[in-house]
Amino acid sequence: MAVTLRTLDTTSSVADQQIAIRQAEDLGFRLVSVTTGRVGGGVANMVTLLQQPGAPPTPITLEVVDGALNQGAQEAALNNAGRQLICYGSMRVNGVAQNVAAWRIQA
Repeated sequence: MAVTLRTLDTTSSVADQQIAIRQAEDLGFRLVSVTTGRVGGGVANMVTLLQQPGAPPTPITLEVVDGALNQGAQEAALNNAGRQLICYGSMRVNGVAQNVAAWRIQA
């Protein structure tokens, strides 16, 4: 399976970034990771996608997790029943670094 890196705007809302990832998944890709990195010398949100045929069973949801919480509280926020955690990482949302969880409703 081919790996694709895609950059997302660091000034976009979490909802706009979620839409961009969902559109990529509708085209036959699956989200693997989210992170903040550098592309062309500038800061960028980077998502790693694997090429897979067909749309996913349920759409991806991005959620900001409060970075002021301690590690245990962040883990508790990630371990909600009925969700499948895809990845957890740092992204810039509206220009501010945030912890972001990507999950799907379990099918």
